[in-house]
Amino acid sequence: MEMHAIVKAGEGPGVEWRRVPVPDPGPDEVLVRVTASAVCGTDLHIAQWNAWARNAGIRLPLVMGHEFCGEVVGTGSRVRVLKPGAYVAGETHLPCGACYQCRNGLQHICGNLKLFGIHRDGCFAEYATIPEQCAYPVPATIPPRIAAMLEPLGTSLRAVLEMDVSGGSVVVIGCGPIGRSWARSRWRFMPLSGSGWPGRAAAMARSRSWVSMPPDSAWWRSWG
Repeated sequence: MEMHAIVKAGEGPGVEWRRVPVPDPGPDEVLVRVTASAVCGTDLHIAQWNAWARNAGIRLPLVMGHEFCGEVVGTGSRVRVLKPGAYVAGETHLPCGACYQCRNGLQHICGNLKLFGIHRDGCFAEYATIPEQCAYPVPATIPPRIAAMLEPLGTSLRAVLEMDVSGGSVVVIGCGPIGRSWARSRWRFMPLSGSGWPGRAAAMARSRSWVSMPPDSAWWRSWG
């Protein structure tokens, strides 16, 4: 059985639209029919094959993409919780489960961490496989266009939870989706962006919860 996928076939700029085999889930994995995917800056780096991508240990050829949601349609022999029909969002970071960090609840800094859509095939396809522990059930009330963005949203949420910012002002450097998640959370802060400023600033302004300042402003220059 085959599917369509966006593939980074080799070194150099560009990607390909290909027919590739539908992956089989491993014993601890689920097969997900992809409903929606989001494009991350990392995907653009890979497509452009810039200096970062050339040195990121990317496995080629590669089905790209790492932010997605979809429906579980198959399970491995050791999957115990998720069932076919479950609506899930994918986690990008794939811990080994065996190192010291993993055995002590620190999977996010796994010593053998692999990245979905970088070290193994990702989600810019009709189907994708992912470890059960990295597939999170999503309420049916959350539409796919939002569920596909839960991975980058989690980055902002973790920053809020890890830092004591209650009642304070926060400076967010960067006005991409992660920075904009802060804006939507109604924190009072000053977003600073070095690229795409006008469009991103306009989008963030709609949140009406922040003070904006482009990177060439006198305030920014005063910080040296």
